[in-house]
Amino acid sequence: PALEQPVTTEPLSPITRDDVHEPEPTVQVAKYQIAKLRLKASDKDLTTATSISLLLWAARVVDAESPVHVSETSRRIYAAAGVTRPGKNLQATMDEAIERLVGTGRVSRRGDFLWSNDMTQPPVRDRADLTAATRKLDMVCDEELEEAICFVVEQSYGIAKGKAPAAVFKLLGYGRTNQAMKDRFNDRVNNLLSDGHLRDDGEHLLPAVPLSN
Repeated sequence: PALEQPVTTEPLSPITRDDVHEPEPTVQVAKYQIAKLRLKASDKDLTTATSISLLLWAARVVDAESPVHVSETSRRIYAAAGVTRPGKNLQATMDEAIERLVGTGRVSRRGDFLWSNDMTQPPVRDRADLTAATRKLDMVCDEELEEAICFVVEQSYGIAKGKAPAAVFKLLGYGRTNQAMKDRFNDRVNNLLSDGHLRDDGEHLLPAVPLSN
């Protein structure tokens, strides 16, 4: 009788399952946009500028960069006028103009930052391309830092505590994270936890509301 040929079978394909892993956060946010002021030649002598002119220029800066540090608001106007070292009198006039601007109700002041009155949630902005002075962490308000923290935590569906500071500051355009930055990060995280905007399971920072599968 003919020998039976051995039956060959295709190897079973392994059953693939979606690996459960911690997703990488979306790291792209809008670039920080510097206000572009163009002053007429006749306006560049700020020692003769009226308080109203300074007020209006400051308002344009806030409209473009809110929330923006008070010193940055002045710096934009000085730069537009070609002023590198403002004198005390000019700085005093500028401070007065900003106070008047706040007094008009067009903008609000929270600590050292000026806000457009129609802004309720600060944008998270990438500062990587800015000058060293403008990239100082003091130029980032607490509210924007907290928004960045929540954004990273939500995009990651939770993130390990040790990885969180670098991820947040990278989002804001900082390549390195020093101890002072970590200390400020921890301070804002504690605030978010106490306000119920984040959760802490001991190992990870998590969104306040568990995300549905």
